[in-house]
Parts: sequence; structure tokens; C-alpha cells
Amino acid sequence: MGLLSVSSFAADRPAGINIDEALKIAKDYLKSAHSSESIIGLTLETSSVGGSTYWFAKWSGPVLNPDSKPQLGLRIDMDGSLTKIVASNRGPSNAVPGVGQQKYGARNIR
Repeated sequence: MGLLSVSSFAADRPAGINIDEALKIAKDYLKSAHSSESIIGLTLETSSVGGSTYWFAKWSGPVLNPDSKPQLGLRIDMDGSLTKIVASNRGPSNAVPGVGQQKYGARNIR
């Protein structure tokens, strides 16, 4: 009976673009968006659905574009495709209580 051993190092290295290429893509994106924001983080992440690996570039502040929501960062897939990460319209300040729930606060206490 034989044993098969596979190096985990080789399995951990994603195929595709490296950090230097991802950084260049993120810088070029900010330049094309005419943004004064900078890159404060560039991390290698793995999707919980499907397990795909991608780079996540986080901006120092939202990139404002008049025809879209504020952009918080950029997902750079290993094939070089881009996905803008935008702010959600829903947040704690405008959250709607669910059915049968009430907002609690000093004004609602009777």
C-alpha cells in the first residue's frame, strides 16, 4: 500500500495574478476614476461560496461617482476581472424593523 503526498504549499498558491499585478490594476482603476483616494489595503481573500481566490483592494475613503453608489474597494479576480464594492443603502440609521417588531427607545416606552 502506497501513500500519496501533495505539497500544501503548491495547493495554497493561487493561479493567476500576483500582488504586484493586483496593485497596478487597483492604482490604474483609481487613476481612471479621477479619485484622490489611496489604497490602504490589498489582501488575498477566498470566497465562502465556491472557494475562489481574489484580491481585495480597500480605498482610504469612498470613491464618489455621480451615477453610482460610493465605492469602498475593488475585488480583483485571478483572471483580472473587476467587481466594484459599493456602500449599501441600508444601514443602522435607516433599517426597517421586521414584521411584528417595534423600534425601542425613550419615546416608544409607555
